[in-house]
Amino acid sequence: VGTIIVSTGFDLFDASKKQEYGYGEFPNFVNIGEIERMLSSAGPTQGNIVRPSDLQKPKKIVYVQCVGSRDELTNNYCSRVCCMTAIKQARMIRDKTGIDVYVFYIDLRTFGKGYEEFYESTAKAGVSFIRGRVGEILQDDETQSLIVRGEDTLLGKPIQLAGVDLVVLSTGVVASDSTNHVAHALNLSLSPDGFLLEAHPKLRPVDSFNDGIFVAGMAQGPKDIPDTVAQAKAAASGAMALMGKGKINVDPYFSIVNEDKCVRCQVCISVCPYNAVTLNERDHAEVNPALCKGCGTCTSTCASGAITSQHYTDGQIAAMITEYLAVHKESP
Repeated sequence: VGTIIVSTGFDLFDASKKQEYGYGEFPNFVNIGEIERMLSSAGPTQGNIVRPSDLQKPKKIVYVQCVGSRDELTNNYCSRVCCMTAIKQARMIRDKTGIDVYVFYIDLRTFGKGYEEFYESTAKAGVSFIRGRVGEILQDDETQSLIVRGEDTLLGKPIQLAGVDLVVLSTGVVASDSTNHVAHALNLSLSPDGFLLEAHPKLRPVDSFNDGIFVAGMAQGPKDIPDTVAQAKAAASGAMALMGKGKINVDPYFSIVNEDKCVRCQVCISVCPYNAVTLNERDHAEVNPALCKGCGTCTSTCASGAITSQHYTDGQIAAMITEYLAVHKESP
């Protein structure tokens, strides 16, 4: 028995698609991944925060949250990691350099253990949190400093921050390009957002619709490190449980094809949610019993009646209906 765990990771949203923020147009814009590299002692600036335009230490930094997330024009879903990553980075910058840091947010989602306490301590450390969206960012061509205009929804009035040296865009996560290729190769289903679709969000969160193939991490959807570790362990446990059996039993409930009736319309191939129907060497439909779940979708759509569900044939169902009607006809 072989098993597969798919964990193809994620990509960061391309901030240049949000043209109103000026990423790629103005030099002193970075995304959340680029500022993370700056903060790393092994990064290009050896842990020092600098302005890309002149490599000087900034005095004022503005974070813009939910770039490419919770947005009808890009992605509706929450990326889950951006809020805490921005808070962590802002705290590190504030403690290490004393730079003034402002964070524009829609909602800060501090959902994990100890997250809310960390957010509160970061605010007490001097990081300013402003609830509201950024409406416009302008650049002074002489100094290359930025002017950030937005709205403080808690105070109910517009706000303008001048002399901003660096803007950090908290870009959300998107499914990696490789996820789509792997899904096509393994016949896996994708959610509308491009992530791998699990068999059931509550009861089978790491199982795919194909037995023996499991999903884990950001390949299945946005999640933080603790959730990723838990899901990876669950997927590994499920894979080992199957491999430990050596052999598996296939349920006898699957569809069968009468090639004499098959007209090669291929409708069954297009409607099968498990990709269990293919064309054989004679160009007739053929069902793979190991993949078929006996849902009956192909049976109900086959116009020529070439496909029947084993143990649920038309004759068996008709006999049950006839018997049911006969019993109820005799009862008062």
